[in-house]
Amino acid sequence: MRIELNAKNGAMINKEGRALEMNEIYDFLGVYFDFRKKHMSEKRFRAKEIFYNDVEDNRSQKIVLIEKGIVVVEAFTDERWEVKTFLSHDDFAGIDAFLGEDKFVESEKYRIKALTDGVCHFIDKEYFINHMYANARIFHTVIEKLTMHYMFSSHNNRKKRAPLDERLADFFVEFINMTSVPRAYRYAEVPITVNKYLIASFLRVHHSRVQKVINNWITEGIMSRDSEHYLIDYEELIEISSLFLYKPQKIM
Repeated sequence: MRIELNAKNGAMINKEGRALEMNEIYDFLGVYFDFRKKHMSEKRFRAKEIFYNDVEDNRSQKIVLIEKGIVVVEAFTDERWEVKTFLSHDDFAGIDAFLGEDKFVESEKYRIKALTDGVCHFIDKEYFINHMYANARIFHTVIEKLTMHYMFSSHNNRKKRAPLDERLADFFVEFINMTSVPRAYRYAEVPITVNKYLIASFLRVHHSRVQKVINNWITEGIMSRDSEHYLIDYEELIEISSLFLYKPQKIM
């Protein structure tokens, strides 16, 4: 098995891009073949594919575990689909399945759309919860992921009246950290499927305003693009962003 160092945080990962500490979780969930076959199913998805719709698929009792790839979660709000958050390898969706039936009259309708090719697993709610309680690492991972999403969501709500360049920098810093996109030197590669329309939906602004900031950043050398990726100067983003993250020393 080929081992690499994750450029984001120094974590050891295997050739599939999975953190080594997650191997235990995947192995534990699928340790007994008969149970795995009954309670888990695998789905391979392609970029731009809507591979999960909680209404059409009737999967309210399923937890979605993203093994590989980057996806976006969209909720049906005000008669349209709006971007809520992004998920990447080892992230979970369908967490509302943890709620008791008496908590809400009706949960929010949502769907999951792929931004890159990848793999996910649909896991029966009770099967997942039983394993989570039996393995502290699974429980800790769920809490850590939820905490990160909550912190970013709270920040975005507080800063929704901030200048757009600051909010856009926050968006890319959040996306880069939540999805572990490839990093080299001071630059990060963001898939081109993260387009101005998707960003505008997330920030609740018109896409023309997003494009104007992106054009300025391209002119200033903060960002460039090819047919598949945006190449973004992460250190410059950190300087513009208001997110309270560690700011590395600039490399001259």
